Amino acid sequence: MPYPISKLAYGLRCRLHDLATPAERYKLQIAAGNPAICPPIQTKQTSETNVSIKYEEGVINAHPLFIEKNSPVYTTDKLCLINIGLEHLTCEPTSHFIYDETIVLLNCNLSKNFIKKVSNLADNVSNITHIDLSETTNADYVFKMSDILTVFPNLCDISIDNVPFDDTWMSEILQYPEHSITDIQLIMTLEQFTALPIDDLVAFLQAQKQGLHLSLGIEPTAELVPLQLDLAEFPHFQFKTWGFDFEYECGFNENLRQYEQNTRLQVCFSINSTERVVATVTVRIEGTGLTSTFTRTVDPYFGVGHFVSHASLAQLFERGSVTIRFNVDFHIHARWHTLAVSQPSHDIEPDLTIIARNGQQEEEFRVHKQAFKLASDVITAAFNHDTVENQTNTIVIEGFEINVVKTSIDFIYGREVHNPSMELIIGVLRFVDSRNFCRIPNWTSLYRG
Repeated sequence: MPYPISKLAYGLRCRLHDLATPAERYKLQIAAGNPAICPPIQTKQTSETNVSIKYEEGVINAHPLFIEKNSPVYTTDKLCLINIGLEHLTCEPTSHFIYDETIVLLNCNLSKNFIKKVSNLADNVSNITHIDLSETTNADYVFKMSDILTVFPNLCDISIDNVPFDDTWMSEILQYPEHSITDIQLIMTLEQFTALPIDDLVAFLQAQKQGLHLSLGIEPTAELVPLQLDLAEFPHFQFKTWGFDFEYECGFNENLRQYEQNTRLQVCFSINSTERVVATVTVRIEGTGLTSTFTRTVDPYFGVGHFVSHASLAQLFERGSVTIRFNVDFHIHARWHTLAVSQPSHDIEPDLTIIARNGQQEEEFRVHKQAFKLASDVITAAFNHDTVENQTNTIVIEGFEINVVKTSIDFIYGREVHNPSMELIIGVLRFVDSRNFCRIPNWTSLYRG
């Protein structure tokens, strides 16, 4: 039968303090309503920022906080665990943290038991509304929705990225009719997407509370593959942003506004890219001869991170401060691709003027309006309304070097660009992004070279 901890001898309660993790000690104090339940008292502080705990090269570090054995317990709204296994959950510094709302598990050794143990780090599992699982080191693990819905009953936002999951995810969610889910993001293989039973998908969406947002992302492939999802009875739109920014999308499609409160299905697809960004970092501590240089591939989620203890830096402080200077060189391995929108015929006269203006420099370029409207939603919007551009058939572009605009036009038309510099590539990418050149049809068959 249960035995009240408060009736244990003082020495046994002190022993309980030694056996429990800092987070467990704090929770015991709260549950008992008495900080003296397992003396000495476990103190708590609130972290003003989100916390990441990362295991790397045999060491676990918490960022941005420095944790020692006698550090307080910290509560944080969002906790991110990176490369963490089951054995790390009760170790320092992980055992010093409690999260309130969001848990992110990135490249962890996932299992049903691991997720259960992670839920024990929550202040109150009923308050956890967001979970994000991205990659796993456990090759045998297949995610099931029940793994999280049984331990986090009030989840609103679920994101599963590059984690194998069971194809029964829809039927599993239907087993929790009182769930609070409003957003589901699943990254799946092309095979999983094409095997989706459409009738089951429709039934699943119709069974949900109005306003559910379901996003299905297809893992990148080496080439574009035609996708078909036959939901002809539902209104459908092409969108321009990966994360579906509703207000942004409404700027391009006024009809979208009427569906703002509706249940929404979103399908995302991209082409695989093997390009890497490598950073060479030189760190120099001012006033000393200490310099360190290292080269790393940039982590797409967290950049380049290095951690060092306060104790190792203490001897370098002068009058309470230390100055550290960084020099970072980025090496971008990028291939140059032409978009091949069109190869204009000499028989078709250009009907749009682009004026590139950069300071005192200015140059005009004659292009084909329809080609640029087909390629850019921003340009399409400008010519679908009573704008200066529409009235004058002229677009003025400022803030870009003339050569960047000229090369961008060549790039959009599919002309060869030979040996561009990295500065020119970045300039062209900035220009293309500024006008949202995202709709790139193949015009080659419509124009004679």
